[in-house]
Amino acid sequence: ESPEWDNSLNEFLSEHESLINIYSSKRDFLKRPVMINGEKFSFSPGPHNELQKQIIEEFGSRFAQGSECLYVGDTAKKDLLINHEKLEELGFVISTHDKMPDVILYCEDKNWIYFIEEVNSTGPMDYKRIGEINQLTENVERNLIN
Repeated sequence: ESPEWDNSLNEFLSEHESLINIYSSKRDFLKRPVMINGEKFSFSPGPHNELQKQIIEEFGSRFAQGSECLYVGDTAKKDLLINHEKLEELGFVISTHDKMPDVILYCEDKNWIYFIEEVNSTGPMDYKRIGEINQLTENVERNLIN
């Protein structure tokens, strides 16, 4: 390396965007914005996250009005939103992400907890999956909607 090399490199880098910046801006452009509990979040692109967006924005606003989202993951960030304090207060046994439902909503007025599974993520609810959710909620004294 020579001083000329360093100068040429710095000049090149100042005039050209790095591949990291190019790819990350394209990735950010593809992200799906979603409002969760009044805050802006972004889901990675893909059918799983598109369905989660619809669950929160459409299902939640229609069938779980006034509820708070306590948990939702993202294909890129498994714990995009997790309210540990509230889940533990409700009696949840927090375990690995793989055992968590795709979305957990809590409606305090009705004292209802909604466990929402996407069929495309784990397949139809079977006895094994119901057993896993029952383990998560064995200490929960609320009305469970699943």
